[in-house]
This record gives sequence, C-alpha cells and structure tokens, in this order.
Amino acid sequence: QADLDTTWKFISARTAHKIGNPIFAIRGIIKNYEEKKENLTDKDILSYMERIKEQTDRINALVNDIKEFGRKKSLFLKEVDINLLLEKAIGEMLVSVDTQVIFNLDISLPQIFVYADGLTDAFQELAKNAIYFMQQGGRLTVESSLVDGYITIKLSNTGPCLSEDTEEHLFEPFFTTNPQGTGLGLTIVKKTIEEHNGTIKAENIEEGGVRFIISLPTIKPKEGGV
Repeated sequence: QADLDTTWKFISARTAHKIGNPIFAIRGIIKNYEEKKENLTDKDILSYMERIKEQTDRINALVNDIKEFGRKKSLFLKEVDINLLLEKAIGEMLVSVDTQVIFNLDISLPQIFVYADGLTDAFQELAKNAIYFMQQGGRLTVESSLVDGYITIKLSNTGPCLSEDTEEHLFEPFFTTNPQGTGLGLTIVKKTIEEHNGTIKAENIEEGGVRFIISLPTIKPKEGGV
C-alpha cells in the first residue's frame, strides 16, 4: 500500500506539471491573440485555433493515458492465435507509413487465453514507438516462438539504440524522450503484460536498434484481472 501511495503521489505531481505546460501555452496564445486581434486575417485566426487545439490534444492524451493506467481492468479472456493478433494489430499501424515489416512467426504455437484488446493496444504502442524513432523508413521485425513453456514475442527495430539512462527508466511513469509523448504508453504496456503474468524488457541490438522481448505464459491468467 505504501508503494502504491508513493506511486500515485508521484503521478499526481507529474500530472499537474504536464497539464500545466500546455495550459500555460494556451494562456500565452490567447494573450497574443488579444493583443493582435484587430489586424488578424481569417488565416491568422485559424492558425491560433490550430495552436490551441494542439495544446488541448496534449492534455486530452495525458488524461486518457492516466485513466488507462489507473483503471482496474477486468480481463475478459478470449482464446486467440497470438500470431494472428500480432499481424492484425501491427499491420493496422503500418498501413500509412513507409516502414518495412517482417513477420517471422512460429505457426506451431498453442492458442492462449488473453485480454485481446489490451494486448492489441500494447503491440500497437510498441509499433508506434518503433515507427516514431525510425523516422522515415526503417524495418520492424516481429518474431514469435515457444521458449520453456512461454510464448516469446520479439519486436526489433532499426532505429537508434537506447541510452543507458533511457534503458534504466524506460517503463517508468512519465519518462519519455518523445516531446509529443505523455510518458505513460510503455508504462501501460508493462502493466498489461504483467496482468497476463508475463514480462517485458528492452535491449539494444549490437548492429543498431532496439528489441522488445515479451514472455507470456501458456497457462490461462486468473479471470477478473489484477
């Protein structure tokens, strides 16, 4: 309980800071608009509206991520082919981007019971991160296999490697190296994997890039969530 209280105190303080920044920006935009409104064209006014929308979108994304992080999920378990789930989730993320994706999936994997929506979100968050850090182009390799009774999923990208500091804090709430990110995406991914009694870690690839490794048990998780 003490650890939980400490976590929520930290999240509360960071939330106030993260929301405060776009609010401060909005106040500045409005002040600037009020000073210049007599001479603004319709195009100028539209630009002000777009800038305000950009800041409110930042607040909205943060609020949604905090709601997701704090929500006590009920695991509506569904028996799935994890390979099909991976292909569908990641395929949807790559429709409109110039990223090569290679699937190297073990077709002999057993079907497992999972919270399908939660894992879909987790896989898409990892793909989204890979796409962002690879910028234009790049290659995402998705692998699955059975190792010691666990389904192992590897997502490897050809982007930059993680710094020592980033690797250490990667899954912590509000840690991000993406100026547009909330810093909760990978925290929620980790939480989702752990709700399935699984694990996730990240490692640098020697020739460049980052690999996320997820291990999921083939034993059915406890119904109802954590």
